Amino acid sequence: MIAKALDGLEKPRCRYTKRNGEQCKLAPIKGGTVCKKHGGAAAHIQRKAKERLMNMVNPALVELNKILLAPATSDGDKLRAISMVLDRTGYGKGMTIEHVQSKPWEVTMGHIITEMPESHPSESQATYVLPALEDIEDAEIVEESTLPYPEPVRPHFDGPRIGPHMDGNVTVLRHGALHIKSTVERPERKRRDDD
Repeated sequence: MIAKALDGLEKPRCRYTKRNGEQCKLAPIKGGTVCKKHGGAAAHIQRKAKERLMNMVNPALVELNKILLAPATSDGDKLRAISMVLDRTGYGKGMTIEHVQSKPWEVTMGHIITEMPESHPSESQATYVLPALEDIEDAEIVEESTLPYPEPVRPHFDGPRIGPHMDGNVTVLRHGALHIKSTVERPERKRRDDD
């Protein structure tokens, strides 16, 4: 039945014409009107073609239901009709199932944030009820510790210590002994005469 209906139709061709006025002989992309050479590879064209195919699903399912319920339809035609609709809507032989793994922070936020049901009163409508006086518990007083705080301990550095001496010399202290390493003199700056 389906094969007979498709026999009289020509194969679809790209709608663009060449400079000489001849129509492009290439087949258009699925759901589109142009081939890949004439813009069918562009993302917005492919998106529109997919929309056209998805818009054909419901009418195709209605017609498919009519074909499947008709007593005169053979089993082969029924199977061909089913596979044609499924192939063109992305549910055919090459269908892939994608596993999308959520990021850990998205899972955490999903557990934290929940949508409020519509029956729940909003903040402006909420009435706050103060607890009854008999529900309030007395606080327990805990005395503070009278022990002194321990002094912070500085880590002991066993290596040489380098630092300036009072007379401008650089000194190295090794285990308490003072050693003069070198004498530092201030450099004299040369002044340029602008004469």
